[in-house]
Amino acid sequence: MALKYVVAKQVFGFGKTKAEKYVARQVTSGQVSFNKLCMQIGQICGAHRGTVQLVIAGLVDASVNNLDDGKSVMLGEFGIFRPAIRAKAADSQEGSFGGK
Repeated sequence: MALKYVVAKQVFGFGKTKAEKYVARQVTSGQVSFNKLCMQIGQICGAHRGTVQLVIAGLVDASVNNLDDGKSVMLGEFGIFRPAIRAKAADSQEGSFGGK
């Protein structure tokens, strides 16, 4: 199985130090619905789709609760989920952060 990708030009740096480089970007080939995913997992594991849905919903809820508490959530070889902040840069400490 190979991932599909495209090569795109991207600008790195700020002001006069802008550097153009080429980076690979993944191209998705579609989307699998939650119900279809649960059905596929049920077929692999031999569990009823409703049971799989219940377990996955519990996994998501527990993961969100732990992420909200500032903890990382490790899901085996699937990866580690870490809480993150997405914010724009500001000229002052008060800026767009509300002074916190």
